[in-house]
Amino acid sequence: MDIHRIHSDKAKVIEQHGPWISHNIKLADDCYTIGPGFTGKGERAKRYLQTIADVARRPFKDLRILDLACGEGLYAIECALHGADTVGIEGRLHNIAKGEFVKEVLGLDSLRFYQDDVRQFSREKYGEFDVILCCGILYHLREQDAIQLIHRIYEACRAFVILDTQFSVAPKVTVAHDGKTYAGRMYQEHYANKSQAAITADVYASLDNIESFWFTVPSLLNLFADAGFSSVHQIANPKAHDDFDDRIAILAMRNERQNILALPELNVLTPDRWAEQSGNKLHRSQRWYGPLIPYAQRIRHVFGR
Repeated sequence: MDIHRIHSDKAKVIEQHGPWISHNIKLADDCYTIGPGFTGKGERAKRYLQTIADVARRPFKDLRILDLACGEGLYAIECALHGADTVGIEGRLHNIAKGEFVKEVLGLDSLRFYQDDVRQFSREKYGEFDVILCCGILYHLREQDAIQLIHRIYEACRAFVILDTQFSVAPKVTVAHDGKTYAGRMYQEHYANKSQAAITADVYASLDNIESFWFTVPSLLNLFADAGFSSVHQIANPKAHDDFDDRIAILAMRNERQNILALPELNVLTPDRWAEQSGNKLHRSQRWYGPLIPYAQRIRHVFGR
């Protein structure tokens, strides 16, 4: 596309949908969605891209990748630039318009954007994906919506999920789902008297719910295990340098859970035996369940869910 047309069309997008605020994407020489030198979410994009490459061990062209709540589209666009069959789902129309503009400029035929609420996501609606990015959205949902989303992500996931979310540093309240208990805290997304127009315009908050739920880290680990994921690992490097102290990136793998052959009794360890052998006196909701959950997930028995 001619550089003059790019600038002209970009100006039209900004006039109609507002400027880009966090996803800086190079459109052509000396032409960016925001401007040269601004990294925005670039550090996180690098983290996700490297993690996908390291874990998948397959060319991007062989991967189908989903970016849930993709915002202005940077992560989905980056995956598509590397050749992946990519889908971006985003609730706000102005973000979809910005993503579609970049897609056209860069000629990304393998990228598709859909305006939809992540609470409506399902495998039946969008199919299965090798990699699912769930970054910057879980902590904007109510507790039951967040729990159900992780379960639906599991159903649609063929290999692994990257979750980037803020979390609660203390278990202030608990919520129950399907016989499991999770801890965290409530977070005020919008004031009760806020107008719908103001809610829609607040791109750093939820689409409509007044409150959201932030899980504790142990409860996040439990949630992924309860959904069916075989192991969960923290992503420490590449580091996203704009991370906060109460934000975490984790990798959840979908695979068959393995049984120990050398010590078969470990595969049938009961909650009571685990509590007795570990020396921890735990509430039933905090006890271990199997067949085998990685050490990283067992920290919940010391620190609670």
